[in-house]
Amino acid sequence: MLKEVRRWLKSNCSAKAENVIRHLNPILIGWSNYYKHASSKQTFSYVQQQIWRALWKWCLRRHPNKGKYWVRKKYFQQTQRESWKFFSKITNKYGQSEILTLFNVSQVLIERHIKVCGNASPDDSTLQEYWQKRQQRSKGLMRMTAYWDNSDVRKRTV
Repeated sequence: MLKEVRRWLKSNCSAKAENVIRHLNPILIGWSNYYKHASSKQTFSYVQQQIWRALWKWCLRRHPNKGKYWVRKKYFQQTQRESWKFFSKITNKYGQSEILTLFNVSQVLIERHIKVCGNASPDDSTLQEYWQKRQQRSKGLMRMTAYWDNSDVRKRTV
């Protein structure tokens, strides 16, 4: 993934910061969502650092005659959590100015996989309470409550 990002930044030296953010955000969000179930906080921090380095080189390559302080003020902003957040000022469809920022991979929370107990099956109606508690613990990731409700299943099959 990092090679692809670096390759894209090198081939799109003249792209606007807005386009860079719009291109990279879906890639970074998808990659981090895929790996957030593993024990990967150090990997997320490493990827964030490498993305920052690639963007910094892209900024310096784009403005070779400007100083680093000028480049930092133009492309990076300081927030409460981060002092080097890549951003772009855009105008929305109502003519109002907005700030578009790059997704921060290192702030993704790691979600542990919750194992299923023993021989528990969603098809077993006696374990309906177990599956409801499990659904509440997993923050709604499993959306199968309608499947377990026998009356609702009968209505759909008739």
